[in-house]
Amino acid sequence: MTIAFTLFILSFFLLLAIGIPIAFCLGFASMVYLILSDAANLAIIFGRTQGVLQSYLYTAIPFFILASALMNTAGITARIFNFANALVGHVRGGLAQVNVLASIIFSGMTGTVIGDAAGLGRIEIHAMRKAGYRPAFAGAVTVSSAVIGPIIPPSMIMIIYAELAEVSIVDLFLGGIIPGLLIGSVLMVYIYFAAHRVGPKPIKPYTWPERGRAFSNSLLPALSPVIVVGGIISGIITPTEAGLIAVLYALLLAAIYRSMSLKQMVLAFREAALATAMPLFIISTAILFSWIITVEQVPGFLVGVLGGIVDNWILTILLINIVLLLMGMIMEGIGALILLIPIIKPIAVAAEIDLVHLGVFMIVNLMIGMITPPVGISLFVAAEITGCKLIEIIREVLPFLIPLILSLFLISFVPETVTWLPDLIRR
Repeated sequence: MTIAFTLFILSFFLLLAIGIPIAFCLGFASMVYLILSDAANLAIIFGRTQGVLQSYLYTAIPFFILASALMNTAGITARIFNFANALVGHVRGGLAQVNVLASIIFSGMTGTVIGDAAGLGRIEIHAMRKAGYRPAFAGAVTVSSAVIGPIIPPSMIMIIYAELAEVSIVDLFLGGIIPGLLIGSVLMVYIYFAAHRVGPKPIKPYTWPERGRAFSNSLLPALSPVIVVGGIISGIITPTEAGLIAVLYALLLAAIYRSMSLKQMVLAFREAALATAMPLFIISTAILFSWIITVEQVPGFLVGVLGGIVDNWILTILLINIVLLLMGMIMEGIGALILLIPIIKPIAVAAEIDLVHLGVFMIVNLMIGMITPPVGISLFVAAEITGCKLIEIIREVLPFLIPLILSLFLISFVPETVTWLPDLIRR
């Protein structure tokens, strides 16, 4: 191990330990390495970073973030929530069940954790508080169900994985559908059996005419995932074109419903621009970090060290899950994904793990990390929306980690939950 690489690793973990944002940790550590090893590398690496960021696939990211912002601003998410309430509001667990179902539907429109938690989540938490649920519990249900957002397509983080791991984005999107529905179902079952402690009794069931009206009010928004995901899977449009279509469709719905002023639209564009900047900044610095890891032959070294383990498929997946869960607790999801792909991918290939399967359970892992202390970004969002202390949100979230981790292990150790649908469509 060279002095440059040693200082590179030490500086990264030191900055991370004192609470510096992950993008700056990655960038500063990479600069330390490049300067100490060979300053001539700087121009080459910056050129490589710029080239990766210019990837056509990455241009889908700002479009999907903008679509989420527009749908939240235009009140489209409220229609989705009302429809979910009409369907399952009377089930044991009441609005907690509605919360999960609404997240499943909304996931097929935007596919971002923060978009779900901060947009739809505000509506869900307000409704649950009004109905008599504890604010902290309402926040916990919201962030737990928001985990589904990046699993059911479209998904921003899946786009990043597909580009860096060199797998089909269509297969990855198809592979996320069953796991996303599985996570939602397990959460709803958990809520059903835990309903004695979650709050007031369910509402009176809607009549069928009332359900019909709720369906008609949400029909146009519900067509969004059909258009976006269906277009990608059929090969008619690319993910980037799908993102643009999602934006245009959100603007069309806002015009039809007359639910967004020009000022609100400008604010939505501003919100999306700010929300886009951080993921792209993380990507740019994480690419440098990953390049250094690869140049120092860390993946090859780990494959050699773990030679006995990679022969055992179960042990390999268990080890990968443990590493991902630990990383998810201390790092932001996108940064952790980009950092770990060049390390984990060779191990997975050596263990003959399908890379689409790997991508889905990696993402599920890291999304669970977003509601796990100490870094869990969604926890801070829930605390801000509910006005509760962070420790109150954490206390309520902890029981939800049980169904989420159970779902994770089902997805990890039963590859068919991911691979069956892509294999079926390819036939």
